[in-house]
Amino acid sequence: MDWTKAKTILILALIVTNVFLVFTFGFNNPVQTEPASEKVLISVLANNNITLATEVPEKHGKMPVLNIEYRVFNKEKINETVHREKYNVKTGNDTKEEFIRISNLFLKDSNLLNDNVILEGVEKQGEGIVVKYKNEIEGILIEESYIYCYFENGKLNSVDSYWLEAKNFGESKKNTISAAEALVIFMSQVEKPEEDIVVERIELVYWLDTSSFDGEELIKDTALPAWKIVYNGNQSKHIYAYEQ
Repeated sequence: MDWTKAKTILILALIVTNVFLVFTFGFNNPVQTEPASEKVLISVLANNNITLATEVPEKHGKMPVLNIEYRVFNKEKINETVHREKYNVKTGNDTKEEFIRISNLFLKDSNLLNDNVILEGVEKQGEGIVVKYKNEIEGILIEESYIYCYFENGKLNSVDSYWLEAKNFGESKKNTISAAEALVIFMSQVEKPEEDIVVERIELVYWLDTSSFDGEELIKDTALPAWKIVYNGNQSKHIYAYEQ
């Protein structure tokens, strides 16, 4: 038996258990013990060069799976449509609101606009503008699903998308782990990094790990609840949220 590896696993199991117990009983009596539970978590992470720069979500409950379907876009047809004059920003009216209005108009005309299409933001990209949309259901982000509308010289030039259409929730709901537990699992997976890790955001999302498809085109699948941990600027890691 590899006793060094076994010892590491045992220590990690004890840490996870302690943090879970402190957070569980701490949140039942927030006046007296919540500050202590937060200090325990911060201390455990700090010992592994991980700093929290965000609040740790407290609420988590039972969640169903989400059945999704990849929506195939005819990109050639869409990118032929974008060049119509009605999708041009008028000279002198190149405001953020106008780019959003035209993007919304295009999505509506193309039957792409629905309740799950949420404006993410408007950004300057080189000499152009990109209007970004994200995918949410009941306020929960459906990860890695997007629509981007690109403008050049005030004209809608192209549209890029990867869209996971939410079909329906699973019939049953399952318990989810807390954000604190997810952070400890995250800590174990990154081991002890040489450079400091700064956790900037943590949120519950629906996530489908497409890395295992090996180039096969996704048609239908199931997205699972996961804690998305964003750190060091633009890096992120997903921890599946269902209790094991």
